[in-house]
Amino acid sequence: MATFYIVIALVFVAVYIVFFMYMQNKRKKLVQAFADIDIYNEMQHAAQYKDEALSSDHAFIRSQLPVQTIDTFTVAAKQHTGKDVAKDLAKDTLKSMATLGTVRYTTVQTPKYLVLSGEELHLLDIDTDGDVDRHLVFDRSRLEESELEEIPLTKVQAAQAKGIGAEGLLKCYKLSLKTETGFLVLNLYNMMLAPVISAQEMFTQSGDKMRRNYVIGMDFLNRLGEKYRNLKIYM
Repeated sequence: MATFYIVIALVFVAVYIVFFMYMQNKRKKLVQAFADIDIYNEMQHAAQYKDEALSSDHAFIRSQLPVQTIDTFTVAAKQHTGKDVAKDLAKDTLKSMATLGTVRYTTVQTPKYLVLSGEELHLLDIDTDGDVDRHLVFDRSRLEESELEEIPLTKVQAAQAKGIGAEGLLKCYKLSLKTETGFLVLNLYNMMLAPVISAQEMFTQSGDKMRRNYVIGMDFLNRLGEKYRNLKIYM
């Protein structure tokens, strides 16, 4: 019996070592991808990278804009403050109590895709099943009253950026889109990377894909600023 437990322990240690080495190798590749990046040269391939993304894991965007031209796109998330977190926790607790604790509810932030088409900005709201459940369109008059400003990275975001070698490259922005009742506030990076992404999700990305997403995110901000001077940021 003792031998059995020793074997189990050794297997567990071996699996942990293999996993640790795998993650270290992934991190090194991500760091190298950003260390070698030639931003000026890579930006020349922005249109190619955009088309590649729209033909693969972001093909759903074309189905939402079947006849419109997709100039550029990126991903964002609704601004989530400390008060919002507290509200979500209270709401989840009440919903869980209603089931007598048999179901534990946890509010999940979902990504929102921003698509620039001509003078319009389309917002595709994604639900927890990964489907588009809301499609909003902001026209020129709305966008001319909107605002964009850089905001500091949180400690978690800064640590993630450092972990993939993007320290000093990754920046976060607050986009306030004008609506009939006020502003819809979103957070986004200068990289097509959801602000709600976990560290595990970030490290599963390949170096080439992260570099592609960085170029697409930069291209979105550049084009948005070229179209609307009030939304121009200086990088």
